[in-house]
Parts: sequence; structure tokens; C-alpha cells
Amino acid sequence: MASPRRYVALAVGILLAIFSDSCQEKSEKNLILELMENVANLAEKREIDNLMSNLADDYFDFEGRDRDKTRDFLIQYFEQHKGIVIHILSTRFEEWDSLRAKIQTEMAISSGGAEVLRKLIKFTGETYRFKIHLLKTNGQWQVQFAEWKDVGVEDLYPESLSSLKKIFPKVF
Repeated sequence: MASPRRYVALAVGILLAIFSDSCQEKSEKNLILELMENVANLAEKREIDNLMSNLADDYFDFEGRDRDKTRDFLIQYFEQHKGIVIHILSTRFEEWDSLRAKIQTEMAISSGGAEVLRKLIKFTGETYRFKIHLLKTNGQWQVQFAEWKDVGVEDLYPESLSSLKKIFPKVF
């Protein structure tokens, strides 16, 4: 049987590990990953104003939409699609420094019936690859440019396919 001192030492070690992790600053990569999660959550909730706050003032997309046209695009998209669910499958960092980053994020996006129903009918939604340029302004990462395309499951990055298999284990 282990001595009480060993248990105390173990507990202190765990507390120190937790405390030291919580005191460390988040890395820029982690901040960017959090931004992507936040944007996905806001889109699911249809919070257009909050979504727009994540776009840089000089934002544009691959089809030439600026911030105002993007707002109109989102309004129209949300009117046409109910029950939006977004799964971020993976994010690859192509370039980054303290003020700029280029990433590729793959997502599964579906709309309609409840998530449980989608799992029952083995529907994974559509999978997209986003190329995103980010700019850090006033200490906050914002999307400056976005381009996306529909990619088939067979064209997903291996790590994205692995994530998709975890979300929809009976499909793959």
C-alpha cells in the first residue's frame, strides 16, 4: 500500500502541472484555432454581427465580396439553411508570425435535421477546404481573406478524414 506522503506528493505534482499550464500564455496557433472554433460556433448560432466582428476591415473573399457583401451573403445563406452544424476537421498552418497567418481548415458542414438524425442516416454533410489569411490587429486575430471549395471525402487531408471517422464512426 502506498504511503500517504506519496499521495500528497502526487496531488501536489498534479496541482503544480495544472497551475503552470493555466499560467502560460496561449500560443498564437492556439489563439487562431480558438478563433476558428468561435467562428464555427457563431455560424451555427447565426450570430451575424458577432461573425462580422471577426472579419478585418479590409476583408474580402475569393469572389470579391467585401464585408458588406459578406453580411448579405450570410443573411441569404442562413435564410436558406436551417439547423447548421459545423465540424472543424483539421487546420494546417502554412505560414504564421506574430501579425499574419495563412491556414487551411477543413470542415464538414450540414444543415437540416438534428445532429442525431444525421448520424442515424449516416449523412456527413458537405466537406469544404478553406484557405484563410489572418491578420492580428489590436491584439486580436481577424480573417482578412477567405477562399473555399467543396472537397470530396476522398480528397480530405488524412487528419480530417480521421476526425470525420470519429464523428461518424458508422459511416466509414
